Amino acid sequence: MTPPSPRARIAGRAAYERLIEAGVELYEFQPTMLHAKSVSIAGRWRERSLRQRATEAATALLRREL
Repeated sequence: MTPPSPRARIAGRAAYERLIEAGVELYEFQPTMLHAKSVSIAGRWRERSLRQRATEAATALLRREL
């Protein structure tokens, strides 16, 4: 995601260095701003917990290769 505001862009990139040092791969969507709510879950997926807390529609990718 690349915010259109320079201040938002700088704030969004503030933690990049620490994340990269920790082994996180970062990708920015360049053409325009992309607004998304996403989650990455490692380990067990508890469907019951998701149903109890979900307030919005969610898409889940359950593949170890990802």
